[in-house]
Amino acid sequence: MNAGTPHSTRGLMLGLLGVTIFALTLPMTRLAVGTPDAPQLSGVFIALGRAAVAAALSMVFLAATRAPWPRRADWLPLAITSAGVVFGFPLLTSVAMRHVEAVHASVIVGVLPLATAAVGAWLHRQ
Repeated sequence: MNAGTPHSTRGLMLGLLGVTIFALTLPMTRLAVGTPDAPQLSGVFIALGRAAVAAALSMVFLAATRAPWPRRADWLPLAITSAGVVFGFPLLTSVAMRHVEAVHASVIVGVLPLATAAVGAWLHRQ
């Protein structure tokens, strides 16, 4: 399949949409939580709201696709990952966004993939 086919163009557009939505995460979170001088919503409320919406959409998708349940061996890694992805990152960023500018937080979030690759290479002695 070359770059000019409708499927690849659709994939590129969906990828661009995903990147754009993710890029708006921190500015929108900052807008929702406000500043120390003019607080809006609680960071905890924002994080739990995001988790609730994600859970509802995930349940609809999993039910629609009739996805199988995870194997017993997968539950612990899934729980650990969920703790970080559902609660750790959104909760900590939501609380932090009241005290820092979105652009500063974006720099930190932008460095995360590089840090992840560096730690992975270090752990695997590569």
